[in-house]
Amino acid sequence: MRAVASLLLLTPAAAFAQSGLQVAGTSAVVRVRSTIGPTREVLSGAVFGVEGHAAVWRLVLNVGYGQGSVKPDSGAPAPRDVIEGRLLVGIRLVRGLSIKAGPHIRAYISDWGTQRWLFWEARLRGERTIVGGVRGYAEVWRVLSADVNVLEPFDGGQGGEAGMLVALPRSPFWGRLAYGIERAKLGGGSRLETVEGVTLAIGYGWH
Repeated sequence: MRAVASLLLLTPAAAFAQSGLQVAGTSAVVRVRSTIGPTREVLSGAVFGVEGHAAVWRLVLNVGYGQGSVKPDSGAPAPRDVIEGRLLVGIRLVRGLSIKAGPHIRAYISDWGTQRWLFWEARLRGERTIVGGVRGYAEVWRVLSADVNVLEPFDGGQGGEAGMLVALPRSPFWGRLAYGIERAKLGGGSRLETVEGVTLAIGYGWH
């Protein structure tokens, strides 16, 4: 019976290890800054979500979903609910280096309506072991095209994220702490949108 129980406990971990799957719950503290001509709005809040990662041979897949709300730090901006999602597919070039591309969607919902941002992004990510079960990583991206329902035409956007992955010894559980920032420019620079945040994730699956 002990052998059967041990096998049942190890089966999920073995399946995750063989398929290269990881899942995680995330919590992020975010700040949203909008500069439209002389007007500047700053809102901050928390976004909670889930994310998944899969790797098969050289193929990689990243999915994520988050939901929360932001409130004005000062002034008159209306509070907004935030919904965000992404689906990225790519290839691993060499160990610790991959490229990905896909859609990244964000929506702000307030009493004034819903503001939608759809970005098509190309991303480059690098990882490296620092010591033992601690890995550092950095990811940068460019917006290839976008569809937004605001007045100003979209000019371009980019972003980046850096952080650490910490794996528990001989365990499929791990944690991630990261800082990310992205910026979009619209209307020839008359409008700037910046989103930055610190994310904490607790995950399951062998790296």
